Amino acid sequence: MKTKFLSLLFLTFISLTLFTTSCKKEETKTAETQKLFLGKWHIKLDLTVRLDSNSTVIDTIEYEVYQRGESVWNFLENGKGFFEGDGDSSLFYYENTNKTLNIYVDGGYLETEINKLTSTEMVITHYYKYSGDDFTEKHSRFMER
Repeated sequence: MKTKFLSLLFLTFISLTLFTTSCKKEETKTAETQKLFLGKWHIKLDLTVRLDSNSTVIDTIEYEVYQRGESVWNFLENGKGFFEGDGDSSLFYYENTNKTLNIYVDGGYLETEINKLTSTEMVITHYYKYSGDDFTEKHSRFMER
């Protein structure tokens, strides 16, 4: 009986240790992602394509290249950000996880996938599906520090 109890106690200890370690790794990864994400990002390319129901590209509807400093997003630590470009600037709010970036601006909401994030590059993508259309627009934004 004592051996059974000690075995159960040991297994419980190992399970709790693995769970705690796993949670700490996820928290560390989120903190590292947040650090990489913050600061100024210069948009270098906007690309919008139409996709059919099989996610095959039908055509390219926008391909815009920007000069450095022409269009800049600045993500601050407090969940606020600023967009500057085309002689305009806008305040926006955001939530960042490891894989998504939720942006709130002018009463609207945009859920964006983070496809790539390094200390020098970020690629984000969002999708539009208009009612009545048989295609989806995929908008990708390529940024650099």
